[in-house]
Amino acid sequence: MKKTALMFMILALGIPGFHCAFASSITQGEYSIQLAEKLCMGENLSADAAIAALSCAGIMPADGFKPGDPMNPVIADEILCAVRKTCKEGRLNCFTCCIELAPLPAFASAKTQGEYAIRLAEKLGMGENLSADAAIAALTKVGIMPADGFKPGDPMNPVIACEIISAVRKACKEGRLNSSTFCNELSLLPGRCCMELEAIVRSLNFEPPPPPPPPPPPPASPSS
Repeated sequence: MKKTALMFMILALGIPGFHCAFASSITQGEYSIQLAEKLCMGENLSADAAIAALSCAGIMPADGFKPGDPMNPVIADEILCAVRKTCKEGRLNCFTCCIELAPLPAFASAKTQGEYAIRLAEKLGMGENLSADAAIAALTKVGIMPADGFKPGDPMNPVIACEIISAVRKACKEGRLNSSTFCNELSLLPGRCCMELEAIVRSLNFEPPPPPPPPPPPPASPSS
């Protein structure tokens, strides 16, 4: 499988997953400088100049960069999502490595956003046997939706998947998912609740689409 050069470069900064001990010791300002330089936005930049250049292209965490704060997995994912979206929208076309987006598994993009919404709403305990409209309404009520809303008939893609994960994180952090089964069972461990919910959302990206309905039965032969 071809690797996306742009995504690989972002991952190479040592942030996603925080498996490297040094990653969380990097401030958001330091990270923004490295990222802006990797994207050929300038050299020997200050944190303010790097953040301005990135923000101008739409690359920033949901709540903006906070230069003195340390990096963390949420901020890292939000930046990665922003880079994907910015590249897809053509705002990084001057960067030679902006060739393709890191793909979801092949079967994941075969799902429509409506089918995905149904599975997500059911996984979050919002109902059973939901229609796409009912699932989208339930998710939207707690703030779980892509930036431009769900488009039920459109296919899933990496940008939409990232935006939904970010929305679930935010909804959980703000207490809008406290009634979910996981959060009720883990009421004494609120951080663990959000981790479990995020794992559920990520798992949907690797879940095959539902099988097609069976073909109609053949017409009955005329009686002799």
